[in-house]
Amino acid sequence: MSAEALGTGRFLWRMATYRPWLYVADGILWTGVYTARLLPGLVAQRAFDALQFGRPDAAGILWLAALFVGAGIAGATVQTAGMAVDSVFRFSLSAVLQRNMLAEILRRPGARALDRTPGEALSIFRDDVQHAEDGTDWTIDMISYSVFAVLAIAILVRVNATIAIFVFVPMVLIVFVAQIATRRLQRSRAASQQATSRVTCSRRRSTGTRSTWAPASSSCSAPARCTMAASPSAISPFSCRISASSRSSAASSGSS
Repeated sequence: MSAEALGTGRFLWRMATYRPWLYVADGILWTGVYTARLLPGLVAQRAFDALQFGRPDAAGILWLAALFVGAGIAGATVQTAGMAVDSVFRFSLSAVLQRNMLAEILRRPGARALDRTPGEALSIFRDDVQHAEDGTDWTIDMISYSVFAVLAIAILVRVNATIAIFVFVPMVLIVFVAQIATRRLQRSRAASQQATSRVTCSRRRSTGTRSTWAPASSSCSAPARCTMAASPSAISPFSCRISASSRSSAASSGSS
């Protein structure tokens, strides 16, 4: 089977288009969730305008109260629907990744099924799939937050441009600081994965359980690369494989 390595951008794109209708529905609902948070502010603006112009009659107060209640009900309804669709979308992503990795392991000969320790393999099935699922799902949040930010800035500028500048500049600085801290978080995540793998392996040794998944001399290495299957008849566009060097090292360890 011919395959080509996927970059981060193409990987996220293939994950998002695995079930595109779910991705689009999830994006629309969560955009509605975030933009619905603007509704109470707009209702409050109308309430203060009514007080400023001296029109606080009973009918107007009841109308504003109904708007507040309606905004809350609309936000809760959209969020409930968004959580339901998001759960289905997330489980579909994690299921297809774990299914493809397990199918690739079962496809190989038993002596070369894995090129790493069983602890790291379990960590990849759990943690790496979780991070891939989060990365794809968070693109929806990025789009929704962008729409929310554009609408919020437009409302602020219409009300008072000076105040909008004093609100927008600190937000840009926060985003800049978060981007600087990204590399440190990535290093912490890699160290956490290696530590989890060692703890899992040590528990197996302490209980006297020996697995035949990998040779005894195999050590923790980088996670398996995800590749896209070129065959259109494949169930999913994703499969996982080890590099040629890892195959040769596993074969030499098995022969020794």
